[in-house]
Amino acid sequence: MNVFLNNLGARFPKVKEAPEYSGLDDSLKKPGVVASDVVVREISPRITYQRNRDLAFGIFEELKPEKKYYAQIKLGNEQEPVLIELFVKDQFRAVQHFVNLVLDGFYDGLDFFDSEEGDYLLGGCPIRTGTGAPSGILPLVRNTAKLDHKRGTVSMVSRSIRQKGPMTGGQIGSIFMICLKPHPEWNDEHVPIGQVTSGMEVLEKKGRSNIFREITILNEDQLKGLPASTPGAQPMVGNPESTLKTSKGSLTVELFEDIARNTVANFVELADQGFFNKTSKGDGKQKFFNLVKDAAGKPLLIVTGSPTNEGDGGPGHYIRDEISPAKKFVKGALFMLLEYDEQSKNVVPATAGSQFVLCLQDLPPAPPYEFDRKYTIFGQVTGGLDVLDKLQDGDTLESVEITKKKSHPYKTDKIAKP
Repeated sequence: MNVFLNNLGARFPKVKEAPEYSGLDDSLKKPGVVASDVVVREISPRITYQRNRDLAFGIFEELKPEKKYYAQIKLGNEQEPVLIELFVKDQFRAVQHFVNLVLDGFYDGLDFFDSEEGDYLLGGCPIRTGTGAPSGILPLVRNTAKLDHKRGTVSMVSRSIRQKGPMTGGQIGSIFMICLKPHPEWNDEHVPIGQVTSGMEVLEKKGRSNIFREITILNEDQLKGLPASTPGAQPMVGNPESTLKTSKGSLTVELFEDIARNTVANFVELADQGFFNKTSKGDGKQKFFNLVKDAAGKPLLIVTGSPTNEGDGGPGHYIRDEISPAKKFVKGALFMLLEYDEQSKNVVPATAGSQFVLCLQDLPPAPPYEFDRKYTIFGQVTGGLDVLDKLQDGDTLESVEITKKKSHPYKTDKIAKP
């Protein structure tokens, strides 16, 4: 530490004028970033990417595969940052390469130099042509963990070596891409290093500012220490959460915003409005009704979310289906109820509103319970599974509270009746 401070003072004499300097030895004992507007005016010719900006330097712990780390990108004048959970355990070498570039300040002032709306974003090229690279390139790296390029995946662009392609591994520099839709064709070519957990709306916004105002690396403890950007919401990693209070106890629910974005937005918006906390007449609580049992008489499904406590109740609008085979109809799953057409004896697509169904046990895959490709699963009970065993017709839904959500507004894309 003393050698570092002596070298810093010798190379940049003005560093001693900074108010942070007197406590710098204490700062070096813990991870973080030390910066000052008056520390450095003289920029080394090697770090041309600083573009005559004051130099900030970081002190960060050695990456450990068993810990969680995140990259936070602040774009232009956007208030909400983009948060990326890094695949440290699965793609350690590639993540370490990316982290080193971030800590070196390589990406400061760069941008997304190429994009295709609804498809992808490309960033991190110092000359904005797609051919620029840092001084150090990581060779022989590939997607060893066989991770999928899905919506929100952050991946380092790999160039093959001697035309041997991904079997031997390519080389990665500084250019990375963010998938705005799934790209399975990239799985054998490029190297996923993380997944966007917050801020996809910022990335997809038309007319967004592409400049990387700041990229920082955070460990899990540092992330938890960040202030909440929305009153009542925690710093957001992963999916939102909700608490459903019933007359038989409380349920903690994870809401699958990653696969059913608009359905979750609809649920969050209704919950924040207090929609689920009372009937349409305001004379009581919404109830659980229409309990379905299996052939052995064991409770299988139960419905709630109707302001009339009957099958015809709703919020006055409909939403489109967001069906994903990734989620299964298991005990504790929540899925949206659709209207039923007596004439065709089928459910009507895109007729979900506010009524939702709780799975009280795993649904059998055989008829008449083949719900795949019909209903949108949007949540899963993660706490209070024992409460599901107690729910009966007539029990009440006391309240629905969103306890954890992202800082972006939750606005439902509504449709008219099909």
